[in-house]
Amino acid sequence: MVHRSGRLPRRRLFERLRRNAYFHLLIPLKRSRRPPEYGARGIAIGLALGLTPTDGFQLILLGAIWFAATRLAGWQFSWLIAAAWTTVTNPLTIPLIYFAFHATGAAILGQALALDYGAFAARLAVALPEAGGFGAQTVAYATILLRDFGLVMLLGSLPYAVLGGATGYVLGLRFIRRYRARKAT
Repeated sequence: MVHRSGRLPRRRLFERLRRNAYFHLLIPLKRSRRPPEYGARGIAIGLALGLTPTDGFQLILLGAIWFAATRLAGWQFSWLIAAAWTTVTNPLTIPLIYFAFHATGAAILGQALALDYGAFAARLAVALPEAGGFGAQTVAYATILLRDFGLVMLLGSLPYAVLGGATGYVLGLRFIRRYRARKAT
């Protein structure tokens, strides 16, 4: 049922988000016939890439990583599962996650935090043009990130990417193995 404002009621919206997450993040893991490590590596790479300030370029970078890993290093992982798990950064979570990267990077470099969360989110919102399409928005967004926050955010994202990727691998491997063990009995 749609509200007269044209938006879905809050409970229905969260149910759709939960359902989409289940179908796009867990079902591919359950249906895969590959070894559990194959899916777990996809989760790890997707989370690690999703926890870097590369939004808009994540799938391009993922393609390059996949090519290098599979063709050059002989290391297999699921590109599809990795792509799904990069969605940890999305339009709803970017301001908060990127602020955490900025604050962490400033702490690593021993700098004082120049902006509070409100000012940081406002600067990100101003950076995105309303018109111009996805390409123009991505270029404008990347420009302001590099110019205003670049090294600090990239450095601050590294602990999250490493810990997120490692945690994703361990929990993903455990999930797949337990699911397959339950299914076998």
